[in-house]
Amino acid sequence: MNGLDCVPALKALGEETRLRILRLLFREPMSVTTISEHLNISQYNVSKHLRVMREAGLLEIEKCG
Repeated sequence: MNGLDCVPALKALGEETRLRILRLLFREPMSVTTISEHLNISQYNVSKHLRVMREAGLLEIEKCG
């Protein structure tokens, strides 16, 4: 990333819940359900935060099942 390319990533990282999610994911890959249980937030909100981080280029999503 360079210049303005990093702006979406920095905006995505500016939210505490997203940082908490990333801390969990740095340890190991997790499902939305598992993240939701660890952080005590709804699956809907986890999915929303994951989408923002994916669109910012911070995550790659792997679908299972």
